[in-house]
Amino acid sequence: MSAPAPVAPPDLLGRLARGGPEALAPLRRARRSRNLLLLRALRDLAAPEGQGVGTEDPLAESLALLRRVQISTPAVFEATLDLPSFGAWVADTVRELQEAPRLPAGRAHAGSAAAKVARASAFAAAAAHRARLRFDIRVPATAEGVLLPGIGLLLPPGSTPGPRYGAAARARVRGDGRSSWITWTSRHGETALRLPDSRGDNRSPTPGWYGLPTLRCSSRGREWTVRLDSLDPLRAGAPLLAPRLLEHAELSYWQSQLSAAWAVLVERHPERAEEVARTVTTVVPLVDEVLTTDRRRTWRSASLSDAYGLVALTVQDGDVTALASDLVHETQHSKLSALQDLVDLVLPAPGARGYSPWRDEPRPPAALLQGVYAFLSVAGFWRAEAAFAADRGDQAAACRAQAHFARWYRGVRDAAAALDGSCWLTPSGRDLLRSLRHRLDDWASTPVTGPAAARAASAAVHHRMLWRMRHAPSPGEAGELLARAWAATGPGAVPAEVVREVVASLARSGSPLPDPVPVQSLAATRRQDGTPAEAAAWQDSRPEHWAELATAALRAGDPRALALVAFPELTRAVHAGLGRSGKALPPLVLAGFLRPVLDAYARAPRDDRAESHGPPRGLGDSTAQGGGG
Repeated sequence: MSAPAPVAPPDLLGRLARGGPEALAPLRRARRSRNLLLLRALRDLAAPEGQGVGTEDPLAESLALLRRVQISTPAVFEATLDLPSFGAWVADTVRELQEAPRLPAGRAHAGSAAAKVARASAFAAAAAHRARLRFDIRVPATAEGVLLPGIGLLLPPGSTPGPRYGAAARARVRGDGRSSWITWTSRHGETALRLPDSRGDNRSPTPGWYGLPTLRCSSRGREWTVRLDSLDPLRAGAPLLAPRLLEHAELSYWQSQLSAAWAVLVERHPERAEEVARTVTTVVPLVDEVLTTDRRRTWRSASLSDAYGLVALTVQDGDVTALASDLVHETQHSKLSALQDLVDLVLPAPGARGYSPWRDEPRPPAALLQGVYAFLSVAGFWRAEAAFAADRGDQAAACRAQAHFARWYRGVRDAAAALDGSCWLTPSGRDLLRSLRHRLDDWASTPVTGPAAARAASAAVHHRMLWRMRHAPSPGEAGELLARAWAATGPGAVPAEVVREVVASLARSGSPLPDPVPVQSLAATRRQDGTPAEAAAWQDSRPEHWAELATAALRAGDPRALALVAFPELTRAVHAGLGRSGKALPPLVLAGFLRPVLDAYARAPRDDRAESHGPPRGLGDSTAQGGGG
């Protein structure tokens, strides 16, 4: 099984930045080549020290059968390499073998690595069954059943699913060129089953057989066929998930929700629909509940870099338009992961992390670029949704979509600017980022109403404030200097010499610049319910509580909130220092005291302050949301 070195076609980066389905074929080929190269690496790594893989080796038997499938039915072989579960399995197994020392000659692999290697025979058996070959191969099983990836799960009568990596039993799969059978012995006795010709549904009439459901979504003559995988333990990467049978009602629910989301894409985002249909081949339903801040259930989605074409989703009473957006989002992640099989986009930067507007934790450069690429498409999705809603006169839906657009437009713009100002990208990475920023420029004049801009700005400010309080470097000495200055002078101006000392201290500690605050956008829906300035309101020192109160104060028009929102970790440090001396004050009072210090730090020469990814700006910056430059 040879694998040609993948080569990026000309203008691939530009086509990917513009969007559309024309760039998908080379990405699919690249991922197929990667999986084949990983399979060769697996063969080499699994060989005992000083020996080739002999014919008695189960892995060699599996690879030989896959080779027969490749020769007799190339389409089936390629479909096997294209399975998201195959990509996840082979990459995970190679990584584990690379991390483990080689075993002495003649010794079998032990533990989970051996069980993972053995799973090659399950992929080979499933491929040979689809290709209608004559074959006979042992496959891994547990006492609870046998899994054939991409096809289904065989259980003894009366048992429930629960296979994990491990080989508590060995089963055999045999084919005579027309049909295939599984036989194995477990604690339930001997079981034999003729495999169905097709995958069928989740509740096949064959006793003990649970086929992997295939959903067919159709709208306006366009179809999307997708597997709904709740059986494969590796379906969502690590940690392993127990197989779970979908009841008829749950299966019907997924069919209806995915069909409705597909209709949204076909009718309003036809190019994105084509991308989803040609990329997403497997949906993994997750069961853990995720709640938004207003306590309504919502969607959550994920994808795996090793599992091209897989989207994992959580849903309870979901919004199908949001689901359609999630499908677009995760498709972009799969595309960029496959692109990186062809082109290096990010330079090695061990330990490097940056702010991500869509995640709560600092993210490495590669993840930041992934986010920029995926959320640019999310912003574009909601931009189109806003135009569609406005055309049909649905102002509430238009405002909601504009708020989503403005939120992610701002986030992508800021993250792209940070990447552009970094030393993390390769020349190809910079070319891609430049093309993505051109698309942002094209959307700069997109109309966004005041209420929508305010919702987006409030969400962005709240997220950034939380992030800084949790992850920005501690102001350290600067907080103590300012606490002593307040104790000495009260609410008067900070002495000039203290300002200079604080600026120098902040620079030494690596503190980021104060954030620009979108005052005009937030003022669009200025609230008249007052400012939570009483000390009692701030006794809860959790970052979430501070962020909520500070954002509310800013919306109410309290100018002191600017400093608190722009540099919350410094205000918290001074507040804590005064609290230790028994002089706790409302943070908004402190923030007004600190405003001149923050302005001085923002305007300090570069050598006197921490490095940043953008020019210094005043705390009252009025950058527009969505429609701003």
